[in-house]
Amino acid sequence: MISTALPQCDPTLRSTLFRGVFQAAARLSNISLLMHAFHQMLEQKIVPTPSDYQLVLQTLALQGITEHCSSVWRQVLTNAKAEALAIFSAIIEELAKRDKVEAMLCAFESMREVVATGSQKSLDHLLQQCGTALMQAAARRQHSSPALRRLLELAPEQGVCI
Repeated sequence: MISTALPQCDPTLRSTLFRGVFQAAARLSNISLLMHAFHQMLEQKIVPTPSDYQLVLQTLALQGITEHCSSVWRQVLTNAKAEALAIFSAIIEELAKRDKVEAMLCAFESMREVVATGSQKSLDHLLQQCGTALMQAAARRQHSSPALRRLLELAPEQGVCI
């Protein structure tokens, strides 16, 4: 439906259409639709907003799909590098509120994978900041979540430290 409507839409309406598809796909946990819409958006040269990236990454992390998360993080670092930490922090905060430790780790590990394959020194600092954001979110919620408390205990072994 979107591909038929896109030629008749201005860029703002196109972004709005994609955002609606992202939201519907996220609610339904339809990863195939989510990724199809995401790639179509990029093909149309529509740059996702930080909130678009956040919704896509959070949905993928909740499903534990590290490969797709890494693909989206690559796009974030290409198109929205300055907002990468804010996007990561918002995702981690939301997942911590929901006690979704596995999803938090998926978001971090997929970011770590992208940084490991990159060649920019500034990405090492970004990864360090993301690790700090992860640990701080876990620390704020550790009293209400045994899983987050355990994450804090195991973090040094996994190379994640504040």
